[in-house]
Amino acid sequence: MELLKNHYEKVILGVVLLLLAVVAGYLPFEVANVRSRLDEGTSGIERGRVDPIPDLSLSTNEIVVARLNREIRFGFGTGVHGLFNPAGTWRKLPSGEVVPPPPAGIEGLLVTKISPLMLQIDYQGLSTGGGSQQRYRFYIKDESSTNRALERGRIVIQGPGARPEGFLIKEIIGPKEDPEQFRLELTDSRQVVTVTKEQGHSEVAGYAADLRHERETRSFPRQKKGSKITVGGTTYNIVAVSETDVTIEDDKTKRRTVVPLKSAP
Repeated sequence: MELLKNHYEKVILGVVLLLLAVVAGYLPFEVANVRSRLDEGTSGIERGRVDPIPDLSLSTNEIVVARLNREIRFGFGTGVHGLFNPAGTWRKLPSGEVVPPPPAGIEGLLVTKISPLMLQIDYQGLSTGGGSQQRYRFYIKDESSTNRALERGRIVIQGPGARPEGFLIKEIIGPKEDPEQFRLELTDSRQVVTVTKEQGHSEVAGYAADLRHERETRSFPRQKKGSKITVGGTTYNIVAVSETDVTIEDDKTKRRTVVPLKSAP
């Protein structure tokens, strides 16, 4: 025991040296095992299956080449659209004369005809309806009116307190049971006119215009004040029609254009 106490350092050193000798003897075997595993891994990669590269597709390129090789024929002035005569531009008449195209938009609108619109009022006798107050029958036809019934012509009953329909009785001359004549006030113009049993009242109340747009090959017959038309996708209001021209207003911008009466070419 005394010997172990005096030499325990040598004993520990000997054990450590013994372990180092064992590890040194094991290292060659471990190195061989690692090399073997590395060889197996690399050999699997080197000898693995590789798919062949697919053939390159040139179909899109072939389509382009086919288009380039296709024959192209140009229409130099013939057909619907010629290279030097696009559709809607200059035209050649049967006489051989070359003319420019009709204007587009509101500039291409023509007034081909203007006709008078008549107002006719006739007295047709006493109304047979009941009531203590005397009422009277009139026939009225106002071609310029926006009221369809008045435009076609209709019978109206007028008397004290009646609602005005194109006119209002201003004065009754003669017996109320058998008047000789009436003084009527027209609703629109406030003009006072005279109607008798024998003679009615007739006057030009306005005008209607026939319009034509050559570029759009469209006609707008009998357009009068208050009508609407659409040209080139834009809506226009007819604000006035006279004997010689038509005044048209853009529905959005309120810009007005006066189109004179002119025969279509």
